Amino acid sequence: MNKNQKKPDLSTLLAKKVIDWQGIASKSSGISVQIISLNLDSFPGQKAEFASAAINVFYTKKSLSETIDQQIKEIAEKGTHENLQVRFRIIGSRPPVEKTALNRKFFADIKKIATNIEVMVEAIHQNYPSDISHAPINLPMIEGLGPIGGEVVSSMEFIIRDSLIDRSALLALVLNGCARGGIN
Repeated sequence: MNKNQKKPDLSTLLAKKVIDWQGIASKSSGISVQIISLNLDSFPGQKAEFASAAINVFYTKKSLSETIDQQIKEIAEKGTHENLQVRFRIIGSRPPVEKTALNRKFFADIKKIATNIEVMVEAIHQNYPSDISHAPINLPMIEGLGPIGGEVVSSMEFIIRDSLIDRSALLALVLNGCARGGIN
């Protein structure tokens, strides 16, 4: 460490980075940022010598991924110097399910079936990735026809048991229609 250079205050630096990362979020462009964990390690009475952050970033258009990843990396590296190392890695990434004409038509057809059997469905975007993200874009896809619930991916996750029968009936009718070549 250069004797003339002060040890960086990692807690302040990390807090600024968190604010900048959250600044990337934009409802209008379909980007959300969640800070999952922050960690500072130090000896008692000393400034932290190690800091880490884990963030989740979700977006609604696959075309945004490279730009967002670059912005996150630039924020992580901002303010670094010879006495401060930053390691940046993307642990996993799943592209979003985009709102294509094929998906919108598929949902409209499902909604028609749901209305006929008096099951409520609505189009919503969830901010967590799913395996459906890997389905080919040329196939109609939809997710969320399972039971109604909440607090997804948490220790408080739940389902409403009364929704199982209605949602199962809807899913069966959709699958039956698809097996016959269309669900109109």
